[in-house]
Amino acid sequence: AGARAPRRQTPRRRAAAQESGRPRNLNSRSPDELAADLAAMTCLHELSTRLHESSELEPLLEEVLNATVALQKSDFGTLQLYRCVSGQLEIVAQRGFDPEKLKRYRYIDRTAATSCARALRLARRVIIEDVERDRKRAALRGTAAELGFRAQTSTPLFSRGGKLLGMMTTHFRQPHRPSERELRFTDLYARQAAEAIERQHAEEALRTSEGQFRRYFELGLIGMALTSLTKGIIEVNDELCRILGYTREELLQKTWAEMTHPDDLAADVAQFERVMAGQSDGYSLEKRWVRKDGEIIHSVMSARCERRADGSIDYLIGLVLDITELKKAEAELRRSEAYLAQAERLSHTGSWALNLATAELFWSEEHFRIVGLDSAAGAPGYPLALKVIHPDDRLFVVEALERAMREKSEFETQCRVVRPDGAVRFIRSLAQPVFNRAGEVSEYVGTIIDITEARQAEEKIAESEKRFRLLAETLPQHVWSSDRNGSVDYLNQRWLDYTGMTWEEARGNGGHAIVHPDDRPALEALWRQANAEKKSFESEVRLRKKSGEYRRFVLRGAPFLSDLGEMLEWHGTNTDVEDRRRAKEELENAQQELARVTQITAMGEMAAAIAHEINQPLGAIVNNTNYCLGLLGHPEAEKKKRAALRDIVADANRASAIIQRIRGLTNGSRHPITTLNFPDLLEEVINLCQRSLTEHQIKVTTAVAKNLPRLRADRVQIQQVLFNLVTNSIGAMSQTEEGVLSIRVARGKLERNPTILITVTDNGIGFAPEVAEKMFDAFYTTKKHGMGMGLRISRSIAEKYGGYLTARRNEGEGATFSFLLPADESA
Repeated sequence: AGARAPRRQTPRRRAAAQESGRPRNLNSRSPDELAADLAAMTCLHELSTRLHESSELEPLLEEVLNATVALQKSDFGTLQLYRCVSGQLEIVAQRGFDPEKLKRYRYIDRTAATSCARALRLARRVIIEDVERDRKRAALRGTAAELGFRAQTSTPLFSRGGKLLGMMTTHFRQPHRPSERELRFTDLYARQAAEAIERQHAEEALRTSEGQFRRYFELGLIGMALTSLTKGIIEVNDELCRILGYTREELLQKTWAEMTHPDDLAADVAQFERVMAGQSDGYSLEKRWVRKDGEIIHSVMSARCERRADGSIDYLIGLVLDITELKKAEAELRRSEAYLAQAERLSHTGSWALNLATAELFWSEEHFRIVGLDSAAGAPGYPLALKVIHPDDRLFVVEALERAMREKSEFETQCRVVRPDGAVRFIRSLAQPVFNRAGEVSEYVGTIIDITEARQAEEKIAESEKRFRLLAETLPQHVWSSDRNGSVDYLNQRWLDYTGMTWEEARGNGGHAIVHPDDRPALEALWRQANAEKKSFESEVRLRKKSGEYRRFVLRGAPFLSDLGEMLEWHGTNTDVEDRRRAKEELENAQQELARVTQITAMGEMAAAIAHEINQPLGAIVNNTNYCLGLLGHPEAEKKKRAALRDIVADANRASAIIQRIRGLTNGSRHPITTLNFPDLLEEVINLCQRSLTEHQIKVTTAVAKNLPRLRADRVQIQQVLFNLVTNSIGAMSQTEEGVLSIRVARGKLERNPTILITVTDNGIGFAPEVAEKMFDAFYTTKKHGMGMGLRISRSIAEKYGGYLTARRNEGEGATFSFLLPADESA
């Protein structure tokens, strides 16, 4: 077809087109631009074609990345997948980078200083034109220098529902910003990558549900439908289409109510409402349907729901067995009680009967459908029926039937049948002998089951098991499975390599010997409880290596249940956490040591205040002693001397208590947990800081609410937090002419539990909004000689008690620190 003439643009449209960076029409673009667009569209078409032809994800992602790198003429490129569980981006394809250098950047979380991490946080494209000149990207310069780039463009990959799937990033050795045309095509390539990722996610979800879905489809001769509460009928099988007379597309547009016979609708709705109310998970009943052609269909209908973790219904599976022909044939079946009993015992599938005396053969409608013959022609005779069986299977089927007749036993066989159109189906046939009064077999009554899909499913299961084994052998964890009694029946190679045991040594209960003796009782108790409740379990245990060394592992187990909820076996993993635990312990020890160093450092600032506080009781002791000396020789002053001596003892005890607290702060000793008296606590802290408060002429106001809930804690630790907050506020108000420090203690709530909230407010210089959280980082300080550990340790103390410590700027001057602690709920 000829090219359509470009539509004339109004000035407003022309301005909009120019503002968006898009060419107004083809005539306004250069041949090079048109050629570049043509090449990009051709590449996009080829990617789209391969997306629908290939099931391999990584090659497709590599092609998308290569096309994007070529489009933007970038020097390097990476494509990352977003892992929902860890919240990280993982590199799965790269171009141009040194693989060894890129290893440490394989996983990126949202806190990293890279363009892809920023795009992850913002959920939109991020472009860094020059990392050397961008002041906000100073933290990225080290990475850029190491990997050899100066510019980056990160484009998120989203699903059609807006869910983040991954990130595609191009890197340039020189400062660079992609053009609008390049970004438009980059978005198209990103859409292709997202389609591939989303398709793989859908396939994984489908494989996950395959086990639930398979048992219904394997019935073969029963109509089946999958229904959603919000979307209606979402899937049906061919048998249900045959039963109700609609095509699949027509059924997906229908509702169950409009196809149900009006007289049976109320009973069906009543059962469905019980499922909706959570009183049951399914039901079965006989009901009638109105076919598309108006015919009434009798059926046995069963429905069962699958629920989510919160108990809500995810979807419903319905099974419909057409018993119309059975209803019509009931009168004929009553002629023989034996025939009816056998028919009821057998499954409701294709059925047949062979009269041995007359060679008369009966086939049900389903039997005709399975073998592909028209039931209108009537059942074929025995010799003609044998021709339906595959020639290679015919002889052993005849021999099996003749042997059953001789032995007067059950008949069972599996064979192939050939339909008139040449299609080959696998069937399984079961039959029971019917005896006459003389004890002779008069006929055989049986069923025929199409197992073609079942055989294919078995092959898929075998393939799936093969893939599982391969996956289990490549995982870094130990993978195991056991029966419900704990006898191990599978261990991957990593488990065997770690323990140095052979499979023969480990199978059964031999693998339990590697558990540390001290950990076995708790693990066995947890196992028994999980086994009884049929629930997953998790425990940290020590496992012995072949060298004799013990390492810590997190052992996780999940039950595998049958469709009836019966425990079948356990599957689990062992994850090595030894290095992680050691690192955590070393970090905690380092933090405790830093806290002690900080406390000792703070002693220098507290020395003057402490000396002042000690001088008070010592001065009182001296005054009272002199007073007692003046009373010597006056017998009538005995009462006054006793009162003065009691004051001396009280002041000496007060000085001793102050010295004991100072010694406890410097030697790291533990203090008892006591019920805190906040008025006394605030008075002590203010007295410790009184010299600085007086020096800077700072006014202090305190308020303690009445009827506070009881709080039990280490008095010295809470005193240390308040001392840090007060001294920080004094420093912030050191240049303020009229400093005002306000300390408030009030009730609070945390997740509906009672708490005590302490706020320290000043009118000092405050702080910038962007450092509100940095202040609590280790070694971050704005003081000239500060260590940057006071607020870090204070927050750690708050979190230790299950509370928190936060900071905010005041609307006017200064800042407010909020210190919240959970109260004793039993009070």
